[in-house]
Amino acid sequence: MAKKKKRKEENKEQSGVLIELKGFVLLLLSVIGLCPFGVVSSFIKGFACFLVGSLWAFFLLAVAAFGIYTMIKREFPQIFSGKSIGIILLLIGILVLLHSHYISANKINPDNFDIIGDGGKVISTTIDQILKSIDSSKINFIASSCGGGIIGALFLTLFVSLLTLKGTYFVSIALIICGFILFTGLSIRYIEKTSRGCKKSSEES
Repeated sequence: MAKKKKRKEENKEQSGVLIELKGFVLLLLSVIGLCPFGVVSSFIKGFACFLVGSLWAFFLLAVAAFGIYTMIKREFPQIFSGKSIGIILLLIGILVLLHSHYISANKINPDNFDIIGDGGKVISTTIDQILKSIDSSKINFIASSCGGGIIGALFLTLFVSLLTLKGTYFVSIALIICGFILFTGLSIRYIEKTSRGCKKSSEES
């Protein structure tokens, strides 16, 4: 019985070390991507740029935070927790807004948007722009023209095909607000009460 317990503890320790190493690798990759460390650094930046466009640096910082958390806690953050869902919603809303200029850049009529033809044009233009940024040594500056990357392009295509461009703006802002509330745990009612209390105390003073 004691042997089984000892073996179980050893397996748990080995599993913890393995998770810690994975967290360290994520931290290492993000640091390399954020620093000017040659070809490997450019590749990591390019991949981050492909996913989230001009937010590539924030993405790598988030990966670094994910790695640090994993190393300290020896467990991966829960993907379906309130905070994680909040970050995802916040990210989608921001990426879609960053990518919305691709509609006018491709001279697409947002009120008559074809998900196959127009959507394909948005996605192909996005990929072309990202490839230009990756090929350039000045990715830090040119990545701003990549908008929200391929994630932004896909969600923009979906939203505009279902909601038109105006509806896409509205839903994107709503996603950002919902994501912020889920991530911070602050409700609109709480913010309103706090601001009212601050106003009242300033009037009394």
